[in-house]
Amino acid sequence: MNDETKTPDAGDDLATRVVDQPSGHTTSMQPERPMGLADFENLALLDRLELPIEVRLGRLSWELEKVLGVRVGDAVPIGPDGDDVVTLYVQGRPYAVGDLVVVDGRFAFRVRDVLTDATMGAL
Repeated sequence: MNDETKTPDAGDDLATRVVDQPSGHTTSMQPERPMGLADFENLALLDRLELPIEVRLGRLSWELEKVLGVRVGDAVPIGPDGDDVVTLYVQGRPYAVGDLVVVDGRFAFRVRDVLTDATMGAL
């Protein structure tokens, strides 16, 4: 896709026009500006978004024969072992690592580290 940037017309009010060569359609792009109070109020709306969160206890790889041999009542050892960390995923992406703990009789996730681009490669 070849895009060509044209200088703004007099009525574009500092906008840049991008022309898509195959279709000839133009799109007006506004220049960046500092965020104002209204922008922060709009960002506050994002605080109410609900995101799917899951904690994955472990991973296991079995041969097909073993998988087909699983029966009701069998125990499959996949959980953390000793100092193994558990990973917390937000929208299917790793977000934090930590420990599986029990709080008030329920399983909980204790955060050891929130992941960054640099630490995600270790997963």
